[in-house]
Amino acid sequence: MAHFEESVIYKHPLFVMNVLQWTRYIDDVFCMWGDTLESLNLFFTIFNDSWPGIKVTMNIDGHSVTFLDTIVIKDSEGHLTTDLHLKLTDRNRILDYQSFHPPSVKRSIPRSQFQRVNQIVSDDARQSQRLQDMTSKFRNRGYPACYSPHLNLPHIKFLEKIGYFEFQKV
Repeated sequence: MAHFEESVIYKHPLFVMNVLQWTRYIDDVFCMWGDTLESLNLFFTIFNDSWPGIKVTMNIDGHSVTFLDTIVIKDSEGHLTTDLHLKLTDRNRILDYQSFHPPSVKRSIPRSQFQRVNQIVSDDARQSQRLQDMTSKFRNRGYPACYSPHLNLPHIKFLEKIGYFEFQKV
């Protein structure tokens, strides 16, 4: 895909003139287009006709668009905010705390998930709600209360260093 982008896409005049943002992760692309829907459809057709083995689909929405686990939302004033995108099939597949995985794994999962919320969700009120939702998910999977989203990372690292999490009862 990188060769295709470099040899065809990046050099095309429609790309050069109209793409405001182009982000790709493996086979998912997030693109912000700065021109008409007609020119976007033309670019899309050229994109699909340029390489026989690569065919793409396109989702267009004037309000929001999803990229991986992030949804980008355009508010009524034209400002962009980001939020977590959860699939309708999300089943809270967080590792159960009673599993026989090493303690380091059980410590790292909450930390990484809370960090993910903090990095993705741009609105403070929405971020607070997502942190509460994430806390509920972990509590439902048996994680002790010490895995709070309000603990900052240096605090968590200090508690890990002194072995605080290894001796907590559920």
